[in-house]
Amino acid sequence: MNLAVPLSPTSSGFHRSHSDRDLLANERRLTRTHLNSSSSSSNLASQSTNTTSNISAPTSPTATSSNPAHLPWDCLQKWLYGIAVVTFDLELGQSIEYLLPKHCKLSDKEKLNLSYLSFPDTNSTCLGDFQYHFRINHESSNLTTYYQYYNSTVPAALQVDNNILFGYVNFRQKRDKTIKRGFFQKSFVLLSKLPFISLFLTIVKQLAVDFFEHGLSSLESCCYLMDHQWPEPEPGKTLLLPLLDSVLQIRIPTHGDKPFSPSDLVQFRTIVNETSIVNTNSSQSFKFPIDDDTEIDGSEQDLTTDVLPKHEQQQQQQLPRLIPFVYDVNTHQSLLCVLTHIQLLWELILLNEPIAILGSFPTECSQTIQALVHIIWPLRYASDYRPFFTIHNSEFHEITFNTSTKTLASPPKIIIGVTNPFFAKLLHQWPHVIRVDDSQHKTKTKKHESFLLVERD
Repeated sequence: MNLAVPLSPTSSGFHRSHSDRDLLANERRLTRTHLNSSSSSSNLASQSTNTTSNISAPTSPTATSSNPAHLPWDCLQKWLYGIAVVTFDLELGQSIEYLLPKHCKLSDKEKLNLSYLSFPDTNSTCLGDFQYHFRINHESSNLTTYYQYYNSTVPAALQVDNNILFGYVNFRQKRDKTIKRGFFQKSFVLLSKLPFISLFLTIVKQLAVDFFEHGLSSLESCCYLMDHQWPEPEPGKTLLLPLLDSVLQIRIPTHGDKPFSPSDLVQFRTIVNETSIVNTNSSQSFKFPIDDDTEIDGSEQDLTTDVLPKHEQQQQQQLPRLIPFVYDVNTHQSLLCVLTHIQLLWELILLNEPIAILGSFPTECSQTIQALVHIIWPLRYASDYRPFFTIHNSEFHEITFNTSTKTLASPPKIIIGVTNPFFAKLLHQWPHVIRVDDSQHKTKTKKHESFLLVERD
């Protein structure tokens, strides 16, 4: 691991930063945003303002369990497999500080992979919070009945693989004079079977900020409310997910969706909401269905906050935050500099050709790889892919070491994203390498002769 500045061992854990009164106040603040997932989108504003009167506040989590390992997880387990907090220990290196809840079972190999993948394998000295995701092998029993139903409903690209676990990371690095080496480095990680990249990166960012500010007690309270308020991840329905002071609105697509389907219309609503120039005198009203129970009323978005009364501005601010595509990153932006090769890349993905993405930070690598596997949507990428891969991974030798010699017939059929400069020499025999330079926002493509060769009958 080539972190720029390692830091000294941290304390054994976060101390509780809230009193019981603070927790109750925090719960009341969180429950204010609760919405019913089956309600229509046209009534979202009024529901948001009346949430508190429609539900009763759940019992404080401290009254049910004082041990964070016993977080409520009955409903939440369909969304999340677990939550991990990974810190940097000067003697041990990366180590798992928390792994919650108690049902979250990982083998020693999986814990080791989790520890190293939760920290950027880079020399970057950037300060702040950074989000990215990774994908690891996970030994697990058979799929639950719910996931079997889920897989029968969604497109192949969104189906759950029982042997795969996704990790969604919020890595924080900042200067801290109270620490011996002068830097605070810690990662907050959500583990899930669901490949909802855009959704979980949004969630992990909000939860991590709250955790770093308030500690473990706030996380317990938030998980308790999520477990009681979140609906099941049911495909084809508009779902409302209360999260801290906001509500996320999503829709999980089904295999029956067609072009310009409800999921596309959800994205259209986002474009309408973000339009900076609006004709305030327009009387046009348009409605687009999201599902059988919900409609989008475009007429509600025809007023800017500059001309709205104050109480209507507050009401508009309480509208749910829309996540247009739960599974996708910004594909166009991620592949912008290789758009001239997009057809060739599409063919390489279909043919399961080995591809290496070299970058300086995991964010760019993981987004580029996710964009690549998404360009064949709704087909599922048939081989393995690792949005972020390090030299400490348990499969490092199996995937990369032998490919550095000419004795190997061909590299394995896999797409990997790497940030350690060591891989530049190690993977020089790979036929397809894309270099991502995030510092200049440019992408360079290395092509061997075989890169342009596509055999056809």
